[in-house]
Amino acid sequence: MRAGHPVDPLTVADGIRHAGHHDIGVEILHRLFVETPSVSSAGRYSSIVRRHARGRRLVHAAHELSTAAMTGDEDQIRAAAGRIATELGEEAP
Repeated sequence: MRAGHPVDPLTVADGIRHAGHHDIGVEILHRLFVETPSVSSAGRYSSIVRRHARGRRLVHAAHELSTAAMTGDEDQIRAAAGRIATELGEEAP
């Protein structure tokens, strides 16, 4: 592959064959191209990661709130409820 030249399953297959490797099929390369994350989608991927991280933080804080509620520790209840409110973008109780 040369800098500035298009990279797609056909050009990669041609380059691999030219290098003497004949056991890679275009179908396999096409699958790799389709299933490999693209830099052009990095913004979308980062929003997915942020959304999942937020969900994990909410689940963790909800678990802490549940545990604190069972023990009756008012300070821990307020702290966990505050973390949940912060994640939800609300004012803490």
